[in-house]
Amino acid sequence: MKLDRKLMAYAAGAAAAGFAGAESADAAIVASPGSDFGVGNTVAINFDHSGIEEFNVGHERANNNVSTDRVILKEPQNGAMGEGYVIDSANNNFPAALPAGTTIGPDSEYGNGFLSNTSNQLVDEDFNNDNTRDDALTGNFPADSITGNTRYLGVRFKLNDTGDDRYGWIGIDITNPDDLTGRVTGFAYEDTGAAIQAGAVPEPAGLSLLALGAVGLLRRKRA
Repeated sequence: MKLDRKLMAYAAGAAAAGFAGAESADAAIVASPGSDFGVGNTVAINFDHSGIEEFNVGHERANNNVSTDRVILKEPQNGAMGEGYVIDSANNNFPAALPAGTTIGPDSEYGNGFLSNTSNQLVDEDFNNDNTRDDALTGNFPADSITGNTRYLGVRFKLNDTGDDRYGWIGIDITNPDDLTGRVTGFAYEDTGAAIQAGAVPEPAGLSLLALGAVGLLRRKRA
């Protein structure tokens, strides 16, 4: 029984490590875990974990007024290097809320509101500006449709503001529809400059083999 438990733990650990280990240098897709954002907090998106972060995503509340809650995408360099986000041209060119599997690459349609503004909204609670929490929401990430249901930002950027364009995704889940706080579920980019699918992560071969081997040993022990 003790051996069975150990093998099961190894298999589970290897499977769980698949995402944590996704930052290996030889992987074409480089993925990173996200974190929660509370009122007034943002999550730094630093795709290659060196230099400055490429984006920030999180919550903003103007003048401590609860009717002004919104979720925003920021770009620290003010879009100077052509950073952009995939847009929904049918909805005022706000950042698009992409389902998993959507291709993000050179053929995607991008906007760049950063040149005139350091941020662009994903969803804004105070669209009607009448200081009530019953305002209509604007933007493509309304809480009622993505609470517990991750949607993805598609982004274009240059690592450390140099070189060729890279394409990536940022997962968003608004966990509290009342104040629009939530979580960045993770983020990833394709380090060769190729297109990437929203939500795609690498498959570390070593860890996969470790998990399969542990499961195989467990089966042999039970047999």
